[in-house]
Amino acid sequence: MVLPAAVDAVLVRLGDTLAPLALLSVGLLLRFDVHHWQAKSLGLGLGYKLMICPALVVIVLRLVHASIDMTTNVSVIEAAMPPMTGAGTVAAQAKAKLDAALASTMIGIGIPSDYRRHWLGTGCSPSWLAD
Repeated sequence: MVLPAAVDAVLVRLGDTLAPLALLSVGLLLRFDVHHWQAKSLGLGLGYKLMICPALVVIVLRLVHASIDMTTNVSVIEAAMPPMTGAGTVAAQAKAKLDAALASTMIGIGIPSDYRRHWLGTGCSPSWLAD
């Protein structure tokens, strides 16, 4: 379906505001404090996302004797990514029984800790595949 140029221009301008608004809404909800009732869930979520998931990807790639190429490198790097702001936005806006405070805390702590992990050289590196 081809839209008239004026309608297309309006939709493009509206679409351009989507990512900044989503990031703003997550940014307004970011929390860096951990309550005692969140500590277990936070540790489990960040431990899985930042450590266990990348390790599982490396193990599977080694078990299938995957060749070290761009696909395997991207698979490991993507598995080691910190929590997504998009998922935090969905959790914050969901009407279901999702813990929006936990999601925003996970993002607030997960992203900086992931950067620190990579700066210290303890990140999940595709070079693990070559060993």
